[in-house]
Amino acid sequence: MPLGYLVFRSGFLPKVLGVMLMLDCVAVLVWFLQFFILPGSLAISYPCSIVGFLVEVSLTLWLLIKGIEEERRT
Repeated sequence: MPLGYLVFRSGFLPKVLGVMLMLDCVAVLVWFLQFFILPGSLAISYPCSIVGFLVEVSLTLWLLIKGIEEERRT
């Protein structure tokens, strides 16, 4: 949740990534609680896994693609 809030407030990364990271935090909490409350049910954990995968891949690609773009001095 703190990383999502920091990304949301920063001007370097898009606000959508910050919101998605905060949703990923909620999805991980749901997955964790589901493991203890409903251990046999996988219907909740699969959507949470998809959200986490999309968010982490999006953040990684953004940092790899946009993080490299520097103004080169000649």
